[in-house]
Amino acid sequence: MNAKHVVEQEKGTKRENIRMAIAFLKETDGLLKIEDILPFFPDFALIDDFKYENEVLYLFFDMMGMGFCLDMAAFLVGQELYCDEVQNFQGANSKLRSISFSKKDPERQQIFSGVLFGWNINQTDHFALLQFKQLISSDPYGILDSWNSSTHFCKWNGIMCSPKHQRVTTLMLQGYNLHGSISPYIGNISHMRFLNLGNNSFNGSIPQELSRLSRLRFFLLLNNSLDGEFPLNLTKCSELKVIHISGNKLIGSIPSQIGSLQKLQNFIIERNNFSGKIPPSVRNLSSLILFGTGYNNLTGNLPQELCYLKQLKRLSLHANKLSGTLPSCLYNMSSLTFISAAANNFTGFLPSNMFHTLHNLQYFAIGWNQFSEYLRLGILECFF
Repeated sequence: MNAKHVVEQEKGTKRENIRMAIAFLKETDGLLKIEDILPFFPDFALIDDFKYENEVLYLFFDMMGMGFCLDMAAFLVGQELYCDEVQNFQGANSKLRSISFSKKDPERQQIFSGVLFGWNINQTDHFALLQFKQLISSDPYGILDSWNSSTHFCKWNGIMCSPKHQRVTTLMLQGYNLHGSISPYIGNISHMRFLNLGNNSFNGSIPQELSRLSRLRFFLLLNNSLDGEFPLNLTKCSELKVIHISGNKLIGSIPSQIGSLQKLQNFIIERNNFSGKIPPSVRNLSSLILFGTGYNNLTGNLPQELCYLKQLKRLSLHANKLSGTLPSCLYNMSSLTFISAAANNFTGFLPSNMFHTLHNLQYFAIGWNQFSEYLRLGILECFF
């Protein structure tokens, strides 16, 4: 019932290949297993009655100049590969390892094939992209057809890589009507700077694992069918410049931790189901240019902390349940070019000289509120 593999002492190219394979095995951190490797070395691996599932494979290693085999055995045992026996034979040049393996995963074999073809391949990015593809249930335009082992992943549709290290920096698949959920493995593409999955039909929640993308600058998931709460861990991505998640079904409140994103320029969460108050921590968004929260269920007063945002140009608050008076400091924000606060529950009146201080303002919408009857007279005075 056992399958015996006799690995002869390899020389020249064979030896270099196996060294590269073992090094690659270690780097995958458990994504690949030894049974993924053996089929690619038929000239020095004799396979008799080979079966993958629930069988024990006896691997005889000639230790003559092959110190790496000990490290490989230790690596395999450490990765929960169902090690039944580990026996050391005190012969001069040989060791025996008895290991049983789970069923071979074709995805791992596909990853490893890149090594044998000599690609400068990063297995973490490659595997993460394949896992992303697995969760796509519909691809009507066949945009992911190029995502296969015959082509380096940096040449796949929607992918851009850094020229030097061949690491994925951009995943851009907007507007292809893709259906499915977003794989948490995307969080493993550590060099990602630009993620755009907008205008598709992704569902489910936004994976918290995206917080691992420490280099992420542009995060665009607009116009999908995503649900769940705002991904709190996303506030750990300190390099973010744009968050655009409008047009989904997201719920919950804007987390107070949003204030940690001091490089954020555009924050757009319109047309969702967010509720609660705008947190005072927004005052820390010192680079913010656009704050868009329209068509949600936000409540409470407009925090005066918004007035600390000296770069802010567009303030979009329409169609919420905001109340109270507009903070007086708002009228001193000369950087503003756009204010939309219509369809809320704001009260009070506007100062007659507001447009003298808001001299860059080009758009101003405040209808469907509870402002004083003196409002219109006050605004008319601004023009005379």
